[in-house]
Amino acid sequence: MQPANQKARNIASALGVVILALSPFLVYFMTRGDAAGSDQPPATRQSVAPSPSPSPIPSPSPSPSPAPIDRAQIKVEVLNAGAPSGSGKKTGDLLTSKGFTVSKVGDTERNVTGYLVYYKTDQRMAQEVATELGANATVEALPADLKTNFDVLVLVGAGSQPSPSPTPRRSPSPTPRA
Repeated sequence: MQPANQKARNIASALGVVILALSPFLVYFMTRGDAAGSDQPPATRQSVAPSPSPSPIPSPSPSPSPAPIDRAQIKVEVLNAGAPSGSGKKTGDLLTSKGFTVSKVGDTERNVTGYLVYYKTDQRMAQEVATELGANATVEALPADLKTNFDVLVLVGAGSQPSPSPTPRRSPSPTPRA
């Protein structure tokens, strides 16, 4: 027979081995996330399993497009800057016929090539004017050395010719066959 002390030691060793063997299972059941083995209420527990698919990232809503520009509200000054005499007036008349408010037509000592369309604050206004003047119109911010009391300043330089509006072409009519 074994002494009582030795018997107790054997039982303690066997119990230690059983606890060590079962500890991974205990950890699994305590962290697995179901109601069994969890003392947290279901609403506050966090899932440890990854979600099956990532949630979609919301796309930003498109920014509203800027309001259309009322051409009659754009006040334009037109200055002849090296173009043949009368070119400033012709340009002013063209812009007036397109709906712009041409408030002043005159001359300047500057010499430029083509059209220089300057804006004080709103580049879109100058772009609207330049569109009517055609391909040889350049849009820039108003330089500090130029002054105007208007929204847009147009310098009409040498070689400035408004691009003609494209005329629609008709397709040839088919010739009837006999």
